[in-house]
Amino acid sequence: MNTFQRVLKKQNVKFAEAFKNDVQNIATHYLFVANSQPVTKLQIPTDSPGNDIDVYDSMLFGNRIKPENVSLVTRKYEWSANTVYDKYDPNDQMLSENQFYVMAVDGTDYNVYKCLDNNQNAQSTVQPFGKSSDIIHSVQDGYIWKYLYTITDYMYRSFSTIDYIPVDTDQNNKEPSNPSGIEVIQVEYSGSGYSNYTIGTFEDINSIRVGRSENKYKLNSSASNRNYFYNGCLMKVTDANTNLSDYKKIVDYNGLSKVVILEGGFDPTLDLKGSYVYEIFPSVNIQDLSDTKTTNTCLARAIISANSGNSVSSIEVIDPGSNYRKVSATVSADPSVGVTSNCIVNPIVSPPMGHGANLAEELYAYRTCITTTFSGNTGVLLSDNGYGTIGLLKEPSFANVAVTLDPNTLIGSFLPDENIYRYRSYTLTGNVSIQAGSSTLVSDDPSFGTSIRNSDQLIVTNGYQNFYANVDLVIDPYTVQLVTSDAHMPSFTYSNCKVSVVQTVPFGKVSQYALNTILNLTDVIPNQFDSYTNQLVGELSNCTASINSVSSSYITVNGRNAYNFDQFNQITKFVGALNSGTFSDNELILQGTQLTSSTPSAVYFTSNNDSDILYATKLYNSFSPGVLTGMDSGATFTYQYKYDGDLIKDSGDILYLENLNYITRDPNQSETIKIILEF
Repeated sequence: MNTFQRVLKKQNVKFAEAFKNDVQNIATHYLFVANSQPVTKLQIPTDSPGNDIDVYDSMLFGNRIKPENVSLVTRKYEWSANTVYDKYDPNDQMLSENQFYVMAVDGTDYNVYKCLDNNQNAQSTVQPFGKSSDIIHSVQDGYIWKYLYTITDYMYRSFSTIDYIPVDTDQNNKEPSNPSGIEVIQVEYSGSGYSNYTIGTFEDINSIRVGRSENKYKLNSSASNRNYFYNGCLMKVTDANTNLSDYKKIVDYNGLSKVVILEGGFDPTLDLKGSYVYEIFPSVNIQDLSDTKTTNTCLARAIISANSGNSVSSIEVIDPGSNYRKVSATVSADPSVGVTSNCIVNPIVSPPMGHGANLAEELYAYRTCITTTFSGNTGVLLSDNGYGTIGLLKEPSFANVAVTLDPNTLIGSFLPDENIYRYRSYTLTGNVSIQAGSSTLVSDDPSFGTSIRNSDQLIVTNGYQNFYANVDLVIDPYTVQLVTSDAHMPSFTYSNCKVSVVQTVPFGKVSQYALNTILNLTDVIPNQFDSYTNQLVGELSNCTASINSVSSSYITVNGRNAYNFDQFNQITKFVGALNSGTFSDNELILQGTQLTSSTPSAVYFTSNNDSDILYATKLYNSFSPGVLTGMDSGATFTYQYKYDGDLIKDSGDILYLENLNYITRDPNQSETIKIILEF
């Protein structure tokens, strides 16, 4: 079945931007490594639920992707001499595939320029340079460039690859451009016979403002003797003292008297004198093809080359104008000129907000680069053995998390298996009355009801007991009704309660709570902690407490400092004693003497130079304390305790997988991983 549809590149860019924002500001993502066993042939990863399970079983460790670890990227076109670069043309259907921009090295910086004109497909021989907000004319090769932004050395090293460079959207509008203006008019075909140009000097003061008319000027004897010959051309005069210039269009020309009549007088502040130079060149007529009226009209003239049969060599834009949508252009020539071949020019309308206003869309940055570095044994990383797979994991949940509470803030007692939320709050003014078994709150402050909205979350406390519920209805300025049920009702009566409006985010589920200062959690969703979000509330118990952030390890994972969940280790740890022999990397280890479908088995990873520890991956079947035997080495290890990996298996979403040539790790080695996601 034929379909006639397309997702536009602009939408692809928006997908990439949304993903970048998700990584930086919304959801936690980890770049992980897996599969310690080398393979003989690389294959494309399988995309199936079953494969996700296999990946989790072979997962080793991962680094959290921080905001500074992700960037939009676009194709890399590094400037190279004698290369023909494509010119920017918004009407070119193949623009997204064209090399219409370049990256040029400038010391430790990397500047990005857009090619606005390539001098009729000439080779570029001069590297663009500088960071001017004006367009950059390269006189030697005829190229016209527009500076867009600079990639710092750090950003380049972080995100550049052989094929891609980062796009720094923080530099949008770094160098303001003309919104929907015409900064460049490209010459598609030069034509010939445009002899309606002249450069001369005024013979005397009487040639200026002839008969004291502001718009009449007499040309010297070299000017054409044909009537109307310069009609439609632009005349330029320059004050030699100030070097200031002005342009006016010629509306009539008398070949006998050699007097031009202009559409208006030149700037009266120009001190024009005899012997001053004037220039006359054909003007470029811009036709606005849309209904939108321009707020400022483009002014341009054609520069003529006498050496090429009076052809149009280039177009000089004097004023780009603004607010154009669709335009066409022609070079002005009165019939008396006798043009032998009409030139073809292409006016280029800049983007609606100007060049460089939206770098992602202009440079088709519909890809993101995510990067991280695994350094030796840093943190939870193990440098023995290696890996052959990398991947991206979104929002996994951590198990075996312990939180140290501030006992001075504890109100109530958390319940097993209840959901825990982190929250921010602000306390309302006034004293509030609550009745056991009632869903109504009554305040003595008239601002109470006006400070609350339906569905707001509230915590009501008397200092010893809490009630946590949503607002059902604001009845009047003093009275609020809460969402309650038979199983969820206030259990206390008090007339001087404090009420706080809270914003909550899920944190985890209680696995154990035996001491007032330690709360053990599972299903923990990793998020950043700060002084505003270190308060916890239980969904069922209504218990509240603050995390004791003064403690050196106030949140731990498997007994170690969580450090904002910046890393995870998913390798199973057996603790016991080595009995005999030396295990081989990646050999199969068994709990038993023969391998059957019911035999507990795993893949040996390392001992990390500790005879009391054995690390393994790819565990199958259930282990119990006892002897582990290497199938190849015959080594034995008796374990007493088994500690599973940090993550709850199969939690989160695996978004990306890539099989690599096997990477062997070393304590003195770092591996920087960069993945490119295309949308």
